[in-house]
Amino acid sequence: MKILLINPSLDAVELFKRSYTPFNLVVSKEYNPTYSYSLVVFSVSYPYQIVNYLREWKECGLKLPFVFFTEYQNAKLLNAIFPKLVFITSYTSESEVPRICKEVTIKEPSLTVREKEVLYGCMKGKSAISICEDLQISSNTYYMHKKNLLRKLGLTSTQQLIVYGVVELFTRTQHS
Repeated sequence: MKILLINPSLDAVELFKRSYTPFNLVVSKEYNPTYSYSLVVFSVSYPYQIVNYLREWKECGLKLPFVFFTEYQNAKLLNAIFPKLVFITSYTSESEVPRICKEVTIKEPSLTVREKEVLYGCMKGKSAISICEDLQISSNTYYMHKKNLLRKLGLTSTQQLIVYGVVELFTRTQHS
């Protein structure tokens, strides 16, 4: 597994050096397309930087899996705001880092076209009735698709579903 650390702090470099052999790490200020990376680690100091990195990553059209390294004190808050993003902190044990990185490289579950349409309707702030009318489906069908979305993505609420959708817009190809 070849890992790219973008703008890492010293803590991030040290943690990854202890967890991986040096030839598996590339430390850089930016992505280099000539290398083939398995994973990208963005080092962030403040939560607002996450959105900036996601936007830049989307604009580059890159689809590599990524992790955020942060020294932000409240990692639980970040996980609540961004439930589908993965965070590693300077408090993460050396033995956990490879496991976390391996899990991130596993593909996300695929969503059906209808599930994506329900997701985008929720993201636009539409009501269940409005989504049902737009898609010409019954309310039972709508709730079945929403339930499947939550189950597949490991989420528990509509709010988490909306945040997931926003993150997907920044990191994946938009729905046509």
